[in-house]
Amino acid sequence: FKKIRSISYILPIIVGISTLMQIILRHGWPLNHEGNSFFLRTIIYADHICAGDYWPIWSSMDNYGLGSPQPLFYHKVFYFISGSIYALTNNIKLSVVISILLFLVIGFYGMYSFCKESGCRKELAYMGGLILIVSNYTITDWLIRGAMAEFSACMFIPLSLALYLRVINKNSFKDACLFGVIITILFFSHSVIAFYFILFLSIVTLALLIKNKEIKIIILLTCSAFIFFLLTWPHFLALISFSDNYDLSRIIPYEYRPENRFIPLRNYFWDNNWIWGKEWASYTVQLDIPVLILFVLMVLFIFLNKNTRNISLLSNSIIMCCLIIFLCFLLQCKASSLFYEMFPGAVYLQFPWRLLGILSPCIIGLSLLLCQNLLPKFALFISFIIMCFCFIMSGAYKHIEYEWMSNISNELNNVS
Repeated sequence: FKKIRSISYILPIIVGISTLMQIILRHGWPLNHEGNSFFLRTIIYADHICAGDYWPIWSSMDNYGLGSPQPLFYHKVFYFISGSIYALTNNIKLSVVISILLFLVIGFYGMYSFCKESGCRKELAYMGGLILIVSNYTITDWLIRGAMAEFSACMFIPLSLALYLRVINKNSFKDACLFGVIITILFFSHSVIAFYFILFLSIVTLALLIKNKEIKIIILLTCSAFIFFLLTWPHFLALISFSDNYDLSRIIPYEYRPENRFIPLRNYFWDNNWIWGKEWASYTVQLDIPVLILFVLMVLFIFLNKNTRNISLLSNSIIMCCLIIFLCFLLQCKASSLFYEMFPGAVYLQFPWRLLGILSPCIIGLSLLLCQNLLPKFALFISFIIMCFCFIMSGAYKHIEYEWMSNISNELNNVS
């Protein structure tokens, strides 16, 4: 039993390494949407850390030596980690690989906690964590897009969901304070993802307040908000002081506005134009097919089986997941264009499909929870099969046939 427990602790790390194995075994890095920018940002943060500047707001090295306030305005957490590792190892590729692995493990344990807090058994929660590591959008974020900041934020989403549910379910002041800290980390990981996550949870909170009629929820979440603003006000003060001389609208030109970047809804369920390993210049928004199949089957089971009336389908976690899933899909529709144009700050999402980082863990968690509630005797077997198919279909294990940046160090030296 102790050996099994030890393996269960190590397995997420092994799975994370397995998704990175092609990169570990080959020289260079696969071409991606960000090019070598995440390496450059890692070096920038490492230089500041080595100089004792642990909260940089300006980099003279950035912008081809002309300098910029990129460290202040850009998302930070991934580069704090990768920059610190680079400062210790002086190996740029190793620093990024270890950082990705660390966030994959965080994502696993966050998903495990989220599923458990939702009501799943430990075994199902464990499988949910492994599915997140190999899920389509996780791999798309760090491998195809090279969007390391967004990837790091997406790995904090499940943990944030778990803590939110703990505050709601247990009315714990301690958890409310911890939730405020995690939301702060999420904000510094990727402020736009955090913006939408907080917006969605505000709507969920309103719904749960109507359902549960517990005013204490508002008091606890106010404490979380106080912790958040306590930890972020110096950052906001710096942003305000720089705002007159740094035009943020430069990152949302016409072609990068959400209302111009909608993708047909069918692509979220089936994308027959995408083959993993064949190209890097495009991307897929397809959700994980095995999880989608499980989700659809569970919904059909609810409507076709009269016995489900005796099963509670209005738990806090189910309401939360259903609302978030609905809102995420709603914002993928052209009908939501007016929201992006009118709601303050919404336009900075740039791409509506970025909400997959919030949507994916909710669909995984809800599918496993419904499976356990509706088919308790077979839930473990079914979830194991779903997990196995997610591994088989994962893009992380498909041979990369497109070009690589062959010598990262030389390319970075040429740029800097």
